[in-house]
Amino acid sequence: MALAVFAIVWAPEAGWASTGTVLQLIGAAALLVLFFVIQKTVREPLMPLGIWRVPRRGSANLVMFSSEGERRPSGQRGATVGL
Repeated sequence: MALAVFAIVWAPEAGWASTGTVLQLIGAAALLVLFFVIQKTVREPLMPLGIWRVPRRGSANLVMFSSEGERRPSGQRGATVGL
């Protein structure tokens, strides 16, 4: 997920069609697929894939996942640390 976020954050500067951005997004997708394959094969997964089988719960999880980026004020880039 970090690679996908990095690619999306820096794509406006590097260009969405740049080689680096495209490779980062492909790498992020490959790692996500690998994560799901591993989670499906292990006995005690970190994220049980059965949570996606219940339509309402799966939809709610997808909405929560996709809305995480909306929590950051517009124009703010990267992590901030308050001391």
